[in-house]
Order: sequence, then C-alpha cells, then structure tokens
Amino acid sequence: MSHAASKHRLWLATLLAGLLGFVLLSTLEENIRMGLQSRSRELLGGDFAVSSRRWPSPTELEAVRGELRRLGSLRETEVLEFFSMVGPPSQAPQLVELVTVEDAYPLVGSLERETSGCPLGSPGCLWGDAPLAIRWNLKSGDSFLRVGKSTLRWGGRILRDTSRGVRGTSFAPRVFLPRSLLADTGLLRAGATLTVRHLFAIEPPPSAEALAGVAAALDQKLTDPGIRLETPRDASEDEGRLLRNVADYLGLS
Repeated sequence: MSHAASKHRLWLATLLAGLLGFVLLSTLEENIRMGLQSRSRELLGGDFAVSSRRWPSPTELEAVRGELRRLGSLRETEVLEFFSMVGPPSQAPQLVELVTVEDAYPLVGSLERETSGCPLGSPGCLWGDAPLAIRWNLKSGDSFLRVGKSTLRWGGRILRDTSRGVRGTSFAPRVFLPRSLLADTGLLRAGATLTVRHLFAIEPPPSAEALAGVAAALDQKLTDPGIRLETPRDASEDEGRLLRNVADYLGLS
C-alpha cells in the first residue's frame, strides 16, 4: 500500500469518526432537551418561584400571590439556602450548602431520604449528600453533626432530589435542615448572606404562556432588580443552556 493511500484512508477514518461524534452529540442534546421539558416543574420544585438575597416584603409577596391566584388555587413554601461549616463534634468541620425546608417541600417532585435510623418527622434530624456520610462514616440515626450552636442527629443520605439538575450543582455538598430547627442553630443572624426562595404550586397546573404573562405583570410591580422570577420553562432553559455548553465543549475537544 502506498504512503498516499494510507494517508487518504486515515483522513476518511478521521472524518467518519468526527461525523459520528457530531451525530451522537446532537442526538444526546435533543433527548436531554425533551427530558428537561417533561420534568421542568420538578426542576423548579413548583410552578413559580421568587428568589432574592433578602426576604421579600409582605407587599411584594401579596402582589405575587394576587397574580398567581388568577390562575388557580395556591400552595406555597419557603426555602433558605446559605453556606455554613458543619461537622461531627470531635472532627474538623467542612463547608456545606445548608438548605432549610418546610414540611411541604418540594411542592412538585420528590426529596427521597434514608429513614432507617431517623423516620421522617423525627425531631432533631438532618439529611445530606452521600460524600459527607463517606467522609465521616456517618450512620443513620446513630451519628451527630454540629450545626452552629446545635448538635443534630444524622438522619441519612439524600437518595434523590428531583430539583437537583446541572444548574443545582454546588461546589459544596448539600445538607437539608428542617426549618423548625434553624432558629436554635444561631446561624440566621444580621449580616448573614443567604438566598430566600418562595415556591408556589398552582392547581390545576397552568400553561407556560399563562405563567409567562404573570411574570411579565410582576416585572412591572416588583421594581427591585435583585428579585428573580422563575417559571418551569426558565428552569428547563437554564438547565439546557448549561448542557449545551458542555456539549459544545465536547464537540470542540
């Protein structure tokens, strides 16, 4: 075989491999896009979200509720997210993303947890990502973590969180703390940096167009640029944008 023929065959093989990779990436991106659209409410945890780095005023929240009630009956819950140091009493603590949730969370989707040693509703329990259990050899119901001024029982690992997509990925593991336990930790004090999210679920679930109309109306009423309004369509588009960036990077690699 001549040297020219070998180079030609190598060129063809490289071209075919590139085309195959492009087709596979395109197919994967389309499948992911369709999947995100089908579970957009789960990604958001509801039908509408209002988030900011401060507590919305009663007037602001009532404006949101008033617009959403035009679409159906409401359910609501509040989520606080901030970073803190957590660890066993006798070991060095680690930075975690602390998520305080009420009993109604999530309004749409699921938060599946280990409950063998700390049944749901048990007082003084928290749950977290698996890396924490591995690092400190935590046992459900038999281990304790220091959270601020409180020492709380390790309920177990988070097995599945339907709201946790790519955009929800944090550089620190997550710990879920019942809202009723937050005050005793002493972590919520003046100057604390946190994100406050109000989630709303509407029955029957409204259309994307109706929710977009609500968001547009509230944009005119809520003048603080630090308040973010989000619908399931926004959540899936944010997730899809991140995944497309990854696909583009892989396509260029």
